[in-house]
Amino acid sequence: MLPHAGLGLGGNWSRDTLGYHELAQFLASRSYGVLQPNYRGTPGTNWMFLEADQWDLVKMPDDVTRATKAALKTNLFDPARVAIMGHQFGAYLALSGGVHEPDLYRCVVGMDGRYDMVEVMRELRYRLHSSGPVNRVNYKLGEFGENREKFRLMSPVNFFD
Repeated sequence: MLPHAGLGLGGNWSRDTLGYHELAQFLASRSYGVLQPNYRGTPGTNWMFLEADQWDLVKMPDDVTRATKAALKTNLFDPARVAIMGHQFGAYLALSGGVHEPDLYRCVVGMDGRYDMVEVMRELRYRLHSSGPVNRVNYKLGEFGENREKFRLMSPVNFFD
């Protein structure tokens, strides 16, 4: 499972399309099956979700989990050897999948990830008026000062035993 960087929480908007992808090709050349899901919030998928759900950071990892489980039903993948890996926001999704679905993923790899949304939003508030993408994140996710518990629940770092 290889979720893309996605939101980036600072302006890095991305999506996976057909074509060459360096990391996916590297993994496939070593006999790994690779699935690259486009989850809610991905540019071009907004028509598939209610507006309130497009930026739901709790439901985004669920989208990735559903894609993983659907892929496993094809019997093309070994369910005992499923890993999830991502960078930036993909790393957030990877860790979220690992903490909320510990029996599904055998390995979790996060590169350059941000896992505590309280800290992310605290840091972003200083860039709120100087960055359009940060403004959009703040608008879509809600005002940080009024929703601290909401951001705590979005943070996979808070769900480790």
